[in-house]
Amino acid sequence: MLNKLFRCSSLHLIIGQPKSKGEVLSQSAKSAIRDMVKQDLYGFDGFRGNKYTSKGLLLEDQAIKLVGDLNFRVYEKNTLRVENKLLTGEADIIDVLDKKILDTKCTWDISTHPFFKDEALEKVKKSGYDIQLHGYMMLYSEKLGVDFNEGEVKFCLFPTPDELIANSDQHIQLIEKVNAIPLEKRVSTVVIKKDQSIIDRINEVVPHAPR
Repeated sequence: MLNKLFRCSSLHLIIGQPKSKGEVLSQSAKSAIRDMVKQDLYGFDGFRGNKYTSKGLLLEDQAIKLVGDLNFRVYEKNTLRVENKLLTGEADIIDVLDKKILDTKCTWDISTHPFFKDEALEKVKKSGYDIQLHGYMMLYSEKLGVDFNEGEVKFCLFPTPDELIANSDQHIQLIEKVNAIPLEKRVSTVVIKKDQSIIDRINEVVPHAPR
């Protein structure tokens, strides 16, 4: 079996509680791990990206700058990938001064952007971003010797780049209507406080996963 380091972005897939007594890994965790191993063994990746991920990549630097401007800070894209014996990850923003880690997520359009607090939290939980941030807090605390005890998910809504727009009607929906919303209203924040029980669960599960 491969000596696999689990990506922080995949942690939510494997840390769920199993239904059977005496087991560490849930059935959904085992299924997710099989897919990861197939990808590493045979170079197969069923997901090749889409227009939503393309928008996020194209606007990542813009999102980081906006988050900094709204916080009256100058943030730069973090390029330090960190790992330990179990995990690997690369967060968007490392704020050593405030001891927190921030990740930006560029939403596709008005309908998918979480303008409401409960909607944003639901989106974070559903996508596992809260677990991802816990992985980052673990790794960067170890690497930098700073006790990162908080993370933030920053959902940012920007006009969609022209190359991702198919027709004029989309131009109205994806650019004009977005630009009509004040910029500060287009950022939704979910704060994730460090939960030691989640850290403990990660440390419990990952060593038992086939690697």
